[in-house]
Amino acid sequence: MNIEFDLDEEKMSDLTNNGDLYGLLNYLKHENRIKQRKARRAIVLMADKKTPKQLKKLVKQDGLIDLQEIIDDLLMEIKEKLELEKFITSNNVKKIGKYLNSQYSSICEIAIKSLGEIGGEKAMELLESLINSDEITEEMILSRKILRDLKFKEQLLNLTEKERNAFKEFYDEMNQRTITINIFSEKENGWNAYQENEMPVVFFSAKKVVHALKINNKFLQDLPSSILKLNSLEKLELEYDGLKRITIHGMNSLKTLDLKGNRLEDITILDGSLQALEILDLSENQIRILPNSLEKLRELRILRLNNNKISRLPETFAMLPKLEGIDLRNNLLSSLSSWIGKLTSLKVLLLSNNQLDELPNEILELSNLEGLDLSNNQITMLPNGIIQLKKLKKLRLNNTGLKLLPTEIHEMKALQELHVSGNKIETLPKSLTNLPKLTRLELVGNPLVMDKVQQKILKKLRKKKIDVMIE
Repeated sequence: MNIEFDLDEEKMSDLTNNGDLYGLLNYLKHENRIKQRKARRAIVLMADKKTPKQLKKLVKQDGLIDLQEIIDDLLMEIKEKLELEKFITSNNVKKIGKYLNSQYSSICEIAIKSLGEIGGEKAMELLESLINSDEITEEMILSRKILRDLKFKEQLLNLTEKERNAFKEFYDEMNQRTITINIFSEKENGWNAYQENEMPVVFFSAKKVVHALKINNKFLQDLPSSILKLNSLEKLELEYDGLKRITIHGMNSLKTLDLKGNRLEDITILDGSLQALEILDLSENQIRILPNSLEKLRELRILRLNNNKISRLPETFAMLPKLEGIDLRNNLLSSLSSWIGKLTSLKVLLLSNNQLDELPNEILELSNLEGLDLSNNQITMLPNGIIQLKKLKKLRLNNTGLKLLPTEIHEMKALQELHVSGNKIETLPKSLTNLPKLTRLELVGNPLVMDKVQQKILKKLRKKKIDVMIE
């Protein structure tokens, strides 16, 4: 089953943030080609002058030798990327344009985005050339988006009445289901033109067809009530704006609300609002207490609350029958209440980097759980019966002080990845070799006693082509 809250995505993000080339290279062997491409793209984007030498050294390590051909091509891609960066630094639009035809999609993407940042007539002309191509490609789609953003950035903030009417006619003619409007501003007074009586006519003329709206404005402090009038809006993105407060009423067609990276301490959801909401992202804010009104969001599937200051969860969470994924990483939680067991639809629970020292037994009632991350807490013992989580695919317990793995771990038949690095584990249970779907085992930083029994277990694991990391 495709988990929207994929632990692989989080792992890959951590590897990228930590500059872990070895970890990313291992994803080039992943059976999922999409993840292979994502890992390769991550390596290219993070590459600097030292990367080629590091790659040549890493490929000689056990387990990566079979990637020699892939890495040779990867080195060519990185070389092209480093050359391109020189022209980006000097804002050489003409030279950057030559990379729009690169055989590597990541290079094309970097070139397209850099043209969008530089702007100007020449940059827009180059982007237009990609859009006018007969073949529909990812590059064409990205170019169209960036070109549109450039035009909005240059024109939308300085519309005359005549131009507003022109935009009105333009959107009236566009009879398509989804229109995404991007509003950018680098000026503190840039939002002034869009207060209650000054919102562009396009918002009101197109409100029956606008389904997606993204606003970039770091000085935005509150949500203009005009936006609440877009009754057909299904997706609203307000990432990394300056929001300090937000009150929402209505918007009952909205399915995705993204408020990541603001300065929110509180969010008010009035009764009868957001009845169709499925995804809510409140990550990277200043939230300490969650509103009880969250219990009204009965269609909510994904809730992202990572990187806040939350010390407790309201019991009203138990009233969310469709909740499949919760991200609570990097908060101040010291305990979980027994009501957690009522979230029977939950598939992924991310709790790393909190202050937990134990888990309630009710967590064993999460019979549909597929991913659990408890890393960087103080959970030295797992609850008795952890093996009851029969659908668990990925379990992360890095840096928790864990001393033992359950002897009956072989009964967790669905387990694919087990991460227990940075703990106090001295011995591995023999039953570990009887996990039929295990593909990855991370044991780095444990005081393993390497006697004959333990060596035999590790040898058997590797013979089954399980990726075992112990150092």
